[in-house]
Amino acid sequence: MDGCPPLADREIEENLWRAIRHGAGGKMVDFRAGKEVETRVVFERLLAWTEPARAGLGIDVSLPERNGAERAVAALVDGASLEDVYRAAVGETAATYGRAGDAGERV
Repeated sequence: MDGCPPLADREIEENLWRAIRHGAGGKMVDFRAGKEVETRVVFERLLAWTEPARAGLGIDVSLPERNGAERAVAALVDGASLEDVYRAAVGETAATYGRAGDAGERV
């Protein structure tokens, strides 16, 4: 990553589309190497690259085994209703990013 020219807008958009479409279980394009790479490998490289700065700031990051989209699909396959999956996602988001006590509030 060091010393490489920035990616073109279209290259960034391609990987953004892939991330939206396929999530963490998909692949991205390593345009510098000219090949597809597992998205999790991209995450791991990014975490390794940012580790010194994160360590200095006291920021710890851990990647879940499955992302939210993967968990939602698995729940649907296991028979959960769309409403149940949505409710779980909202609850998880509130617990992760919300203020204490906000998890039960309706918007």
